[in-house]
Amino acid sequence: MFSSITNALHVRNGGLIGLAGTAIALGADISPYMERFLESLLVCFSDPENRVRYFAAECLYNIAKVSKGEVLVYFNPIFDALSKVGCSILFDDSALRFL
Repeated sequence: MFSSITNALHVRNGGLIGLAGTAIALGADISPYMERFLESLLVCFSDPENRVRYFAAECLYNIAKVSKGEVLVYFNPIFDALSKVGCSILFDDSALRFL
């Protein structure tokens, strides 16, 4: 739902906020759901809208915070998504002010 570019911006942002809230509510019990959470989340890092990528980073932070070491299993896809965001920001002059 929130990972599709055809949805409105507020739907994508709200979905990410809801995902982060659910992760925080699950706490240490998030490990069985990590794959589903990260599968939906990592798609949002390629969204053309800066605010969606920002909320995706905030959501990833909250998931990593509550899952502790469980997130390290998914280090490679997370690193790949974050490096693509970093590269896209460096090549977009208008987004350099956010660095």
